[in-house]
Amino acid sequence: MLPPVPRRLARWSVPAALLVTAALHLAFLSTDLGSDEGGFAMVGRHWLEPGSYLYGPEWVDRPPLLIAIFWVADHLGPYGVRIIATAVAVAVVAVLSRAAFLAAADNRPTSAARWTAWIATALICSSLFDAQQLNGELVAALFVSVSVVGVLAAVRHPRSAIGWMVGAGIAAAGAILVKQNFLDGIAFAGIFLALGAFRGVGRRRALRLAAAFAAGCLLVVGLALWWAHLSGGIDEMVYAMYGFRLDAARVIADYSHAAPDRRAVDLAGFALASGLFTLLAVVVASQAQRFRQLQPLPWALLATFVVELVGVVGGGNYWSHYLIALVPMVALATGLSARRDQRLWPSVRAAGLLALAATLVVTPLSALRAQEGRTTPAQVADWLRHSSHPDDTIAVPFTHANVIGMARLTPTYPYSWSLPIRTLDPDLDLFVHTLRSAQAPTWVVRWDPPHIWDLDPRNRVTRTLRHRYRVVATVCGHEIWLRRGVSRVPAAATGGNCDVVV
Repeated sequence: MLPPVPRRLARWSVPAALLVTAALHLAFLSTDLGSDEGGFAMVGRHWLEPGSYLYGPEWVDRPPLLIAIFWVADHLGPYGVRIIATAVAVAVVAVLSRAAFLAAADNRPTSAARWTAWIATALICSSLFDAQQLNGELVAALFVSVSVVGVLAAVRHPRSAIGWMVGAGIAAAGAILVKQNFLDGIAFAGIFLALGAFRGVGRRRALRLAAAFAAGCLLVVGLALWWAHLSGGIDEMVYAMYGFRLDAARVIADYSHAAPDRRAVDLAGFALASGLFTLLAVVVASQAQRFRQLQPLPWALLATFVVELVGVVGGGNYWSHYLIALVPMVALATGLSARRDQRLWPSVRAAGLLALAATLVVTPLSALRAQEGRTTPAQVADWLRHSSHPDDTIAVPFTHANVIGMARLTPTYPYSWSLPIRTLDPDLDLFVHTLRSAQAPTWVVRWDPPHIWDLDPRNRVTRTLRHRYRVVATVCGHEIWLRRGVSRVPAAATGGNCDVVV
């Protein structure tokens, strides 16, 4: 049995968890951004410029609120993206701690809040999930957590219940406008109120609360539709969020499953190594009796977790950051199960401490490794930034949108990720047309092999590049092409350890 926490230490437990969360995230403070976060920052930087697409000159299969957050992050300076990621992670821990306090009610709420805060820290800081990066899952997890607090506060505080539920609906819809598959807030509120109508909340009150929740959701949806109508069109937004996923799923199904299958195995390994699977198994076992009694909160947590898990599996690509979606429900359920009045509470606490230990070991080591030197995309971007003029344009087929973002050059081709290219421009007609047009990019970085994903079997891109461009350097093994008729002075080095051949 674990010894009790001294009262003076317990008082500072949640603030300490917040400080540890901030420290672990700030250890990754850098301008060296991942493919998605660097690419989304690039899209956010240009989305208010004229263009033919939902986000101005660029197209991406993400909802508008996520791009708006990256727009804000980009305007905070070179470290803005990671600063926002840190702030969001700290907020997730704080909000989940509050949710546990409300959920525990008069039955040791402080203990539940403390344990939830530290479990949330363990999971939201795990470098095994790439949690240090700013992405849709991290931000959506915050919105979901806020929505859960709103629902619990509405039940706890009847006089202000309607306002809390409207806020919960706004946050739940906000999560969807950050990451389109995050229906978590709606699932939690739906199950909690449906079971609560027969067990304590009452049918009439449950209906009133559900109506207020729906009103909050509809308010956000209405604002999003209004924005879409003024921008690229409602159809464009709906397609970017949902229609594209159906088309892309067919593209993924028609191609080799070797890479996704390998990532799926890695994903399971990360979930096990982080302690996530162990926490889930112990918590479910500890709540077996409450499940049989159809208590609203355990079932709401479980149903929401299932929705999250479906989103992770249904994504099809199995990237490690998908696991962040599971953090809010697992952390909250663990914190509520770690109290002395719960079954198997010593096992729950032991599993929680192991998860925290894993993060406190793995994440700092990952941070040290990340600070050892610039990644290849960052070094290529540095070379471009030192070799180009501010008004130069660029294309990087068919991946690594972060090179465009970190080079701070203007993109001329709307599809900066491989899946949109394979789905929306599979024959590369638009890309070849862009290279031949008056708006052809100043620079082209040949990042991927010519025939990757069976693209360009007739070598149209290669022929066009040879006709209209010339290779001016090979940086970190990647050819850099400059449009003929344009004169630039190539930099001699990247500032890192990559070879530059001019």
